[in-house]
Amino acid sequence: MRNEAQTTAEARAMEIAGVRKDAAIRTAAVTSGLVDMECLPLLDITSISVDENGNVCGVEEAFEELKEKKPFLFSGAMENSTRVSGTAKLASAPRAKSVSSGSIRDLSEGEYRQSLKKLAPSYARRYN
Repeated sequence: MRNEAQTTAEARAMEIAGVRKDAAIRTAAVTSGLVDMECLPLLDITSISVDENGNVCGVEEAFEELKEKKPFLFSGAMENSTRVSGTAKLASAPRAKSVSSGSIRDLSEGEYRQSLKKLAPSYARRYN
């Protein structure tokens, strides 16, 4: 009976350590700027361990190593690089034009219909 309880307790402790390790890896992935969580299998987790106090060790070093090997997997890596590949250019999204500085309730019906045609043409076609 005592052996069974001890093995169950050890199994639960290993399970908790695994959950802590996974949580620490995911947290470090977000804070390090990993672009896609699907890149986590590329991380060398052999050096990551959980000590007897429940502290996870080696996560930062593993991400630093991955960042050195594959810097393109992290945000900010391409901005620092002078290399340009492909034909795509970064562009900001167009801003919505303001109809008027006042409230929409202050518009006349004609002004409202005109602003609706500018902001949402498909909506204006359906309901006008």
